[in-house]
Amino acid sequence: MERHSEQLANDHYRHCHGTEQVWKFFGDIVITDGIKEVAEKEKCFWFLDVICSYQSQENFKNAPYQKWKLERIEDTQFLVTASNLDNGEALATQEIEFSDFFFRELIMLKKDNVILLPSED
Repeated sequence: MERHSEQLANDHYRHCHGTEQVWKFFGDIVITDGIKEVAEKEKCFWFLDVICSYQSQENFKNAPYQKWKLERIEDTQFLVTASNLDNGEALATQEIEFSDFFFRELIMLKKDNVILLPSED
């Protein structure tokens, strides 16, 4: 039985468009219905924790529009990368030594204080 997929999580969750409500997550950061669905079904609230943990750094305070990518390196190892959506500048990278995340890749956006899926943008 395969433990992970080569499928992109964003393709699997492309049915998420817009949001009916937002959910308080951390401080003033809120998440959309789509992000909540992904985090609950895929048990990846930890990825949201990673995103929130960087927000107090100066380079993130100056980047209100961010792209966050979780990408499988091999088997259970992942790489998280963050970039500024305004200019493409790399903001951070972090290796995740172990995750049982099923999909090969997941992209989330952070716009001001809202974390959302690209399909919800």
